[in-house]
Amino acid sequence: MLVLRNISLFYHDVQALDAVNLIIKEGQWVAIVGANGAGKTSLVRTIAGIHTPKTGQILLNDQDITGKESHEICKLGIGHIAEGRQIFPTLTIQENLEVSSFAAGFSKIKTKQNLEEIYVEFPHLKERQKQLAGSLSGGEQQMLAIGRCLMAEPKLILCDEPSLGLSPLKVGELFQLLRKLHKRGITILLVEQNVEASLRYADYGYVLERGQIVLEGVAKDLLGNEAVKAAYLGG
Repeated sequence: MLVLRNISLFYHDVQALDAVNLIIKEGQWVAIVGANGAGKTSLVRTIAGIHTPKTGQILLNDQDITGKESHEICKLGIGHIAEGRQIFPTLTIQENLEVSSFAAGFSKIKTKQNLEEIYVEFPHLKERQKQLAGSLSGGEQQMLAIGRCLMAEPKLILCDEPSLGLSPLKVGELFQLLRKLHKRGITILLVEQNVEASLRYADYGYVLERGQIVLEGVAKDLLGNEAVKAAYLGG
């Protein structure tokens, strides 16, 4: 479904990604794990069209999307749940949701239909649909960010550090929701510092260090890998 070939990215003279190769099959849950500064967010933002790679190629279902704008990539079926949630704090919950649908090019009728489906999935958001998004708790904002992403009907979701700042209880709820979406057939690329949770739920995993993929394999095998344990699980 998604193929990255030799992707390199620079911020001025600083290299963030170095010849990254990655494959995601349709219906797969892929985890990318690594320490702070490893290049995880840079990788997600490059796929989402926020950054343009210096070298390499990104293919979505055999279509070259390298260098396309983020709104074009959204319309092609890639959703992005950004690090830090990035909701619009001065807009209402409903307005935040509608923005995503309009960005995907949907009509008002289609937007209304999708809105009702999101409110079934997140009844708490429906109860507070006219409330400003900036007044929500961190966990509620994360649910809004996921709902906003789903409004565009993505086939592939890029999740960038979704558990950041959440309580252990909310982290558990978050992963159960992602698992539910995955079972519906949505392909997931998850970038997380929570290595144990990421690899427990994922099908396949990549370990990113200093902008390079240094290890990959079946997620459960990576979870039992001694090098991964030593570097990320404290064991």
